[in-house]
Amino acid sequence: MKHVILGNGPAGVIAAEAIRKHAPADEIVLIGDEPEPPYSRMAIPYLLSGEIDEAGTYLRKGADHLVETVALRRL
Repeated sequence: MKHVILGNGPAGVIAAEAIRKHAPADEIVLIGDEPEPPYSRMAIPYLLSGEIDEAGTYLRKGADHLVETVALRRL
């Protein structure tokens, strides 16, 4: 089965991980309009104030988490 998720924010990331957990062989396409890895918009004030660096805004530890762990294909 093929799953298409619109939006690469927190809801999209959690949806992709849940699908991968319950249907490991299914294809997942995550569609987002930003070239950056999925990040937390709530962390932006901390980034701007210098309390965290860019990596601290990522929703998961690595920039490639979704590609490597969830095996997503980006459009």
